Amino acid sequence: MRGIKRTHGSSSTKKHAIQPEELCAMYHHLDMSNPFDVVWWAAALTAFFLMLRKDNVTVAKADAFNFNSNLSRGDFAMEPSSTNVVAMWVSIRHSKTNQFSEYVHYVPLIPITGSYMCPVSAVTKALVVAKHKKPKDPAFCYPSPPKSSNFVALTHPTFVTKLKSLASKVGLNPDKVSGHSFRRGGATFAFGLTQNHSLIKICGGLA
Repeated sequence: MRGIKRTHGSSSTKKHAIQPEELCAMYHHLDMSNPFDVVWWAAALTAFFLMLRKDNVTVAKADAFNFNSNLSRGDFAMEPSSTNVVAMWVSIRHSKTNQFSEYVHYVPLIPITGSYMCPVSAVTKALVVAKHKKPKDPAFCYPSPPKSSNFVALTHPTFVTKLKSLASKVGLNPDKVSGHSFRRGGATFAFGLTQNHSLIKICGGLA
Protein backbone atom coordinates (compact mmCIF):
# COMPACT_ATOMS: atom_id res chain seq x y z
CA MET A 1 0.00 0.00 0.00
CA ARG A 2 2.79 2.42 0.81
CA GLY A 3 4.35 1.74 -2.58
CA ILE A 4 1.04 2.51 -4.28
CA LYS A 5 0.69 5.77 -2.34
CA ARG A 6 4.22 6.82 -3.29
CA THR A 7 3.50 6.07 -6.93
CA HIS A 8 0.03 7.54 -7.24
CA GLY A 9 -0.04 9.94 -4.31
CA SER A 10 -2.74 10.18 -1.67
CA SER A 11 -5.98 12.03 -2.21
CA SER A 12 -6.42 15.27 -0.30
CA THR A 13 -9.62 17.04 0.53
CA LYS A 14 -9.60 20.80 0.17
CA LYS A 15 -10.72 22.55 3.31
CA HIS A 16 -13.72 24.84 3.32
CA ALA A 17 -13.03 28.46 2.37
CA ILE A 18 -14.61 30.50 5.16
CA GLN A 19 -16.81 33.36 3.97
CA PRO A 20 -17.48 36.72 5.68
CA GLU A 21 -21.06 35.79 6.55
CA GLU A 22 -19.81 32.64 8.27
CA LEU A 23 -17.31 34.68 10.27
CA CYS A 24 -20.15 37.00 11.28
CA ALA A 25 -22.16 34.02 12.48
CA MET A 26 -19.19 32.72 14.47
CA TYR A 27 -18.72 36.09 16.16
CA HIS A 28 -22.14 35.81 17.79
CA HIS A 29 -20.99 32.67 19.59
CA LEU A 30 -17.99 34.42 21.13
CA ASP A 31 -17.83 36.01 24.56
CA MET A 32 -15.94 39.25 24.06
CA SER A 33 -15.49 39.66 27.80
CA ASN A 34 -13.31 36.55 27.65
CA PRO A 35 -9.68 37.46 26.78
CA PHE A 36 -9.19 34.21 24.87
CA ASP A 37 -12.14 34.91 22.59
CA VAL A 38 -10.88 38.47 22.00
CA VAL A 39 -7.47 37.15 20.97
CA TRP A 40 -8.88 34.30 18.88
CA TRP A 41 -11.13 36.69 16.95
CA ALA A 42 -8.23 39.04 16.20
CA ALA A 43 -6.07 36.17 14.95
CA ALA A 44 -8.93 34.86 12.80
CA LEU A 45 -9.61 38.23 11.15
CA THR A 46 -5.91 38.82 10.58
CA ALA A 47 -5.54 35.43 8.91
CA PHE A 48 -8.66 36.02 6.80
CA PHE A 49 -8.05 39.55 5.55
CA LEU A 50 -4.31 39.08 4.99
CA MET A 51 -4.71 35.54 3.58
CA LEU A 52 -2.21 34.17 6.09
CA ARG A 53 -1.43 30.64 7.13
CA LYS A 54 -2.02 29.57 10.70
CA ASP A 55 1.77 29.48 11.21
CA ASN A 56 1.81 33.27 10.97
CA VAL A 57 -0.83 33.98 13.61
CA THR A 58 -0.19 31.05 15.97
CA VAL A 59 2.70 29.02 17.35
CA ALA A 60 3.18 25.26 17.13
CA LYS A 61 3.19 25.02 20.93
CA ALA A 62 3.19 27.51 23.78
CA ASP A 63 6.98 27.66 24.22
CA ALA A 64 7.86 27.51 20.51
CA PHE A 65 7.51 31.16 19.45
CA ASN A 66 9.79 32.05 16.56
CA PHE A 67 10.23 35.77 15.93
CA ASN A 68 11.12 35.19 12.28
CA SER A 69 8.08 33.11 11.37
CA ASN A 70 5.36 34.01 13.90
CA LEU A 71 3.81 37.46 14.15
CA SER A 72 4.96 39.55 17.12
CA ARG A 73 3.30 42.50 18.81
CA GLY A 74 5.75 44.88 17.17
CA ASP A 75 4.73 43.67 13.72
CA PHE A 76 1.52 45.72 13.95
CA ALA A 77 1.85 49.47 13.45
CA MET A 78 -0.77 52.17 12.91
CA GLU A 79 -0.10 54.61 10.09
CA PRO A 80 -2.42 57.26 8.62
CA SER A 81 -2.80 57.39 4.86
CA SER A 82 -3.36 60.31 2.47
CA THR A 83 -7.12 59.61 2.60
CA ASN A 84 -7.22 59.94 6.41
CA VAL A 85 -7.98 56.22 6.72
CA VAL A 86 -5.80 54.87 9.51
CA ALA A 87 -4.40 51.56 8.31
CA MET A 88 -2.63 49.03 10.48
CA TRP A 89 0.51 47.85 8.68
CA VAL A 90 1.66 44.31 9.35
CA SER A 91 5.23 43.09 8.90
CA ILE A 92 5.46 39.50 7.70
CA ARG A 93 8.90 37.91 7.67
CA HIS A 94 8.06 34.34 6.72
CA SER A 95 6.00 32.56 4.07
CA LYS A 96 6.34 29.65 1.66
CA THR A 97 7.97 32.02 -0.82
CA ASN A 98 10.19 33.58 1.88
CA GLN A 99 11.17 30.61 4.02
CA PHE A 100 14.50 32.06 5.12
CA SER A 101 13.14 35.50 6.11
CA GLU A 102 15.24 37.24 3.47
CA TYR A 103 12.88 40.24 3.35
CA VAL A 104 9.91 41.75 5.14
CA HIS A 105 6.53 41.77 3.41
CA TYR A 106 4.39 44.76 4.47
CA VAL A 107 0.61 44.51 4.09
CA PRO A 108 -2.17 46.73 5.48
CA LEU A 109 -5.19 45.84 7.55
CA ILE A 110 -7.91 48.31 6.55
CA PRO A 111 -10.45 49.39 9.18
CA ILE A 112 -14.15 48.65 8.77
CA THR A 113 -15.53 51.42 10.95
CA GLY A 114 -18.29 50.44 13.34
CA SER A 115 -18.20 46.74 12.48
CA TYR A 116 -17.20 43.79 14.64
CA MET A 117 -15.56 42.52 11.44
CA CYS A 118 -13.03 45.37 11.65
CA PRO A 119 -9.59 43.72 11.83
CA VAL A 120 -7.90 46.89 13.09
CA SER A 121 -10.26 47.18 16.05
CA ALA A 122 -9.97 43.46 16.78
CA VAL A 123 -6.16 43.47 16.79
CA THR A 124 -6.04 46.63 18.90
CA LYS A 125 -8.25 44.99 21.54
CA ALA A 126 -6.18 41.80 21.43
CA LEU A 127 -2.94 43.72 21.99
CA VAL A 128 -4.48 45.41 25.04
CA VAL A 129 -5.19 41.99 26.56
CA ALA A 130 -1.44 41.51 27.06
CA LYS A 131 -0.39 45.16 27.10
CA HIS A 132 2.53 44.46 29.43
CA LYS A 133 4.18 42.25 26.80
CA LYS A 134 7.14 43.49 24.74
CA PRO A 135 7.24 44.23 20.97
CA LYS A 136 9.11 41.00 20.21
CA ASP A 137 6.67 38.84 22.19
CA PRO A 138 3.95 36.82 20.40
CA ALA A 139 1.22 39.01 18.92
CA PHE A 140 -1.66 36.90 20.18
CA CYS A 141 -1.38 36.10 23.91
CA TYR A 142 -4.02 35.58 26.56
CA PRO A 143 -4.12 34.77 30.30
CA SER A 144 -4.44 31.08 31.10
CA PRO A 145 -6.40 30.46 33.20
CA PRO A 146 -8.51 33.64 32.76
CA LYS A 147 -7.68 36.51 35.13
CA SER A 148 -4.32 34.94 35.97
CA SER A 149 -0.91 36.53 35.52
CA ASN A 150 0.24 33.62 33.35
CA PHE A 151 0.03 34.55 29.66
CA VAL A 152 0.40 32.02 26.86
CA ALA A 153 0.68 32.36 23.10
CA LEU A 154 -2.16 31.17 20.89
CA THR A 155 -1.16 27.74 19.58
CA HIS A 156 -2.12 25.89 16.39
CA PRO A 157 -4.18 23.22 18.20
CA THR A 158 -6.02 25.73 20.38
CA PHE A 159 -6.78 27.98 17.41
CA VAL A 160 -8.13 25.14 15.27
CA THR A 161 -10.08 23.51 18.11
CA LYS A 162 -11.94 26.77 18.69
CA LEU A 163 -12.58 27.11 14.96
CA LYS A 164 -14.08 23.63 14.74
CA SER A 165 -16.27 24.29 17.76
CA LEU A 166 -17.60 27.51 16.21
CA ALA A 167 -18.02 25.83 12.83
CA SER A 168 -20.35 23.23 14.30
CA LYS A 169 -22.39 25.96 16.00
CA VAL A 170 -22.99 27.82 12.72
CA GLY A 171 -23.91 24.75 10.68
CA LEU A 172 -20.54 23.96 9.10
CA ASN A 173 -18.93 20.54 9.12
CA PRO A 174 -16.02 20.86 11.58
CA ASP A 175 -14.11 18.19 9.65
CA LYS A 176 -14.14 20.45 6.60
CA VAL A 177 -12.42 23.43 8.26
CA SER A 178 -8.84 24.00 9.33
CA GLY A 179 -6.47 26.89 9.92
CA HIS A 180 -6.00 27.08 6.14
CA SER A 181 -9.71 27.86 5.74
CA PHE A 182 -8.98 31.51 6.56
CA ARG A 183 -6.34 31.85 3.84
CA ARG A 184 -8.58 30.14 1.29
CA GLY A 185 -11.58 32.17 2.37
CA GLY A 186 -9.72 35.47 2.30
CA ALA A 187 -8.39 34.76 -1.18
CA THR A 188 -11.84 33.73 -2.43
CA PHE A 189 -13.33 36.92 -0.98
CA ALA A 190 -10.59 39.07 -2.54
CA PHE A 191 -11.04 37.51 -5.99
CA GLY A 192 -14.68 38.54 -5.82
CA LEU A 193 -13.72 42.18 -5.20
CA THR A 194 -11.19 42.85 -7.95
CA GLN A 195 -10.03 41.61 -11.33
CA ASN A 196 -6.46 42.55 -10.43
CA HIS A 197 -5.34 39.05 -9.54
CA SER A 198 -1.69 40.13 -9.44
CA LEU A 199 -2.51 42.46 -6.56
CA ILE A 200 -4.14 39.61 -4.64
CA LYS A 201 -1.06 37.45 -5.18
CA ILE A 202 1.18 40.22 -3.90
CA CYS A 203 -0.98 40.84 -0.82
CA GLY A 204 -1.15 37.12 -0.09
CA GLY A 205 2.59 36.65 -0.48
CA LEU A 206 2.20 34.48 -3.57
CA ALA A 207 4.06 36.67 -6.04
